[in-house]
Amino acid sequence: MKPRMLLVTVAAVVASGCTTQPSTTARLDQECKGKCQIEVEAKGDIVPRKVFVTGGAGEEIRWKIRPWFVHFTDVDGIQFDDKDGGTSVFTRCGRDGWREFVCINSGKTGEYKYTVRLLGSTPFDPWVVNR
Repeated sequence: MKPRMLLVTVAAVVASGCTTQPSTTARLDQECKGKCQIEVEAKGDIVPRKVFVTGGAGEEIRWKIRPWFVHFTDVDGIQFDDKDGGTSVFTRCGRDGWREFVCINSGKTGEYKYTVRLLGSTPFDPWVVNR
């Protein structure tokens, strides 16, 4: 194969490999002490897979969406599957404007799955781990 033809072939293979992306990606885990802010990037539904919270009793967890034109659903933008003996570990959950959602963390130790729901997007399910 001629050098020029080889170069064109390699460039085509590299370019085609660069355009493939998974539709949902998890960022690295996040650590918080007490109060916690979690960024949700709607493009590709990117959110930390697990958020580890130390000393979170009575503190708020706040989710903030990027970019600005994406919004949480009204009442269930963040919804925990956190019933522990009938008591919710995360309370007073609600939207704070269109792009932020807030819950108060009781700090009870454990792993809690939650669902993130954005308008026009497929829900995704990361975790909060209280230590």
